[in-house]
Amino acid sequence: MSDFALSAGHAAMAVVEKIYHSSRLFEWVTAGMMLTFFVILSIWPQSANNSSLRIIIAAGFAEPYLRLSFFIGGVMRCAALVANGHWQPVGPWLRACGALGGAVLWASMGWALVPSLGSDSENAILLGVFAWLFLGEIASCHRSLAHGRWRG
Repeated sequence: MSDFALSAGHAAMAVVEKIYHSSRLFEWVTAGMMLTFFVILSIWPQSANNSSLRIIIAAGFAEPYLRLSFFIGGVMRCAALVANGHWQPVGPWLRACGALGGAVLWASMGWALVPSLGSDSENAILLGVFAWLFLGEIASCHRSLAHGRWRG
């Protein structure tokens, strides 16, 4: 491997380590996941109808709104995470609101899958993923408010 590739790899790992040690890794991962879903749905909109997301669409989340939700959620989460450390005392509140918004998004998507559990077993896995994402977002909301530097 070239020296450039090695130094780029080390720089990337340093960024990941900094995020990990800041106890915001979960929030960065969910923000990245939301933006990745947005990109995938923008490039291949039919992928929503060819996956478990079709149940969510059938429950009333039209694909363009689902895509827009992922975009807005991902961008706002990234902005809130950056503001958390640079805009006191508002940043931790924005981070908490982002986590709460993420919790609402994952809970809504999970709730939309509940009626299909009897007939479609593939959704049980996705429901489990949404449930854990919801719990992680609630924990992130609590952590940002409980440990935020805004308290004085």
